[in-house]
Amino acid sequence: MIILKKLCKNIDVTIYEAQNRIGKKILQTGNGKCNLSNTNITINDYNTDLIKQLLKTFDYKVLVNILNDLGLMVRIDEEGRIYPYSEKATTVLDIFLKQINELGINVKCDCYINDIKYKNNVYTIINNNKQSFNCDYLIISTGGCSSINYQYNTNNLVKKLGHNVSELYPSLCALKTKQNTKSLSGLRVKCKASIIVNNETKHQTKGEVLFKDDGLSGIAIFILSKYFEKNKKNVVSLDLYEPLTVNELNKKLYNDQSLENNLLGYFPKMINYDIIKRASNKTIGEVIKNYSFDIIDTYGFNNSQVTKGGVLLNEIDINTFESNKCDNLYIIGEALDVDGTCGGYNLHFAWASAYACAFDLNKKIGEKL
Repeated sequence: MIILKKLCKNIDVTIYEAQNRIGKKILQTGNGKCNLSNTNITINDYNTDLIKQLLKTFDYKVLVNILNDLGLMVRIDEEGRIYPYSEKATTVLDIFLKQINELGINVKCDCYINDIKYKNNVYTIINNNKQSFNCDYLIISTGGCSSINYQYNTNNLVKKLGHNVSELYPSLCALKTKQNTKSLSGLRVKCKASIIVNNETKHQTKGEVLFKDDGLSGIAIFILSKYFEKNKKNVVSLDLYEPLTVNELNKKLYNDQSLENNLLGYFPKMINYDIIKRASNKTIGEVIKNYSFDIIDTYGFNNSQVTKGGVLLNEIDINTFESNKCDNLYIIGEALDVDGTCGGYNLHFAWASAYACAFDLNKKIGEKL
């Protein structure tokens, strides 16, 4: 909205927000630090290659320049993650609110949209108080249904406008295990982690795993959760000690001393106990290299960072994000069937699609003026 208003100073722009203030989701991103983007973005980090050209046109350098122009300074960590220089999401929101006020963008909060009607090239949106508002151009940027405390209505709204929506799933979240992990709760390990779906390895990553009372969390698990498939056999396997092979571990750990003593210098004590217990019908090396858990579910939308699924991309002009069903209707960001991995990738797509939308609207409105 900010870019659009800067480009088209004479148009009226209004944001309709369901919650009592705008920017609540921004405040939650990156554990409150707001992971804006990533220098390592490639098309392989997303569920679709249809946005390949968009990512080339709108890379992280374009985003950083825009943010700098708005007055927001950034910093980049060793993993390529881009944060506000303050490492506070509140700084991002403060900058955006300042721009909104200075540009005269209207904001209507506590305005939950129940219905959208399209007639004679005019959109009429109707809120929960049965108030109606007309507009010539409509942008649906409602995000997904993750980490929100109100009913998600986007699917119903876009379907009324002729769009189809793929099934929604929580992503970038913790995973529930069939095995009881209460004795390991609170422990952390750094390892190589894999997710196997119906005996096929879908993805591998390296990072931290956090044990919960009834499941697994941490950055590595968040990344793997993107590949979880409901109603299939899902297994997460942790390679707890990459430097050595199974045979090398067995040679090192099976000696005159007890396994418990030999494992003391490797992992937290409660994990050692669990490894020994699992080694009743396997070698200790096999358990360490394949410390596996049967995954029965995710922790749900309320505990996820991103929503998989959304409006089908073949119903959208992927260069402008205008609907192929209705003129002057744009759908951007997480409302679309686009999801990326953990580390700023999903916010980057939100910025990129909004940028493309703003420039197309500027061109279209300029031709009419």
